[in-house]
This record gives sequence, structure tokens and C-alpha cells, in this order.
Amino acid sequence: MGEIRGRGVFRVDLTGDERRFDAQLHGRLEGDRLTVAEDFTYDDGQTGRLTWVFDRAGPGRWTGRREDTVGEAVVIEEGESIRMDYTADFESLEGVTRLAFSDVIYRAPDGKVINEAIVRRWGLPVGRVRFEMTRE
Repeated sequence: MGEIRGRGVFRVDLTGDERRFDAQLHGRLEGDRLTVAEDFTYDDGQTGRLTWVFDRAGPGRWTGRREDTVGEAVVIEEGESIRMDYTADFESLEGVTRLAFSDVIYRAPDGKVINEAIVRRWGLPVGRVRFEMTRE
């Protein structure tokens, strides 16, 4: 996988508030295990690192965990896109909030990789994430 950089935004649907971030991803595939370290820098100054560890669960299927997930992420490759569902304890300057994420990852015509997510709290949609990545 190598090195990937990206810029993203977390948008709260109800208020229109946004939290922007930059991230650098470093990944490696060893057999049936993919490890991806994500280094985040938010526009409000918060920084952090989260590391995904994904294991192949069958053709086109993976499971994964990172430090803040509750249970396992389920990852399914569908043609030209990847779907990923997981729950995580999201940390911000205000504290920790448990959120569910439904991500779709795909390649845009300009070559960027796009990760779009619907974010839910208590089962209700509360926000969206859009993260655009380019390979270094």
C-alpha cells in the first residue's frame, strides 16, 4: 500500500458544524493481514494516531479492529468499491462519543481515492465524513 495523504471533513448534519483534518496513512500487507496506521492532524490542533489491523475473512471480505473500535469492522469488496461498517468511540476536545460509521471507498475519475461515510448515533444519522486521498 505504501504512503497515502489525504484531507477530510466531518460534518454534523443538524448544525452544519464542520471539523477538518489532514491524515497520512502508512500501510503494509503481509499475507492475509493488512495494517494501516493513520496519523491525523485536525484544524483545531488535536493530533492522533489510529492503527487498523484487517484480516482476510474470505474472498472479498475482511474484518478489522483499531484502538477505538467497539467490536469488529466488517469490510466487503463490491466491484470497484469497498464497504466498511464499524462502531467507534470517537474522541474530540469535548470528550468521547460512541458513533457508528458506514463507509464507502472508491476511486474517483481523477485518480483520488474517496472515502465517504454516514455517521450514526443511537441508530440515527447525525453526520457525514468525506476524506480524499492521493498516493505519495
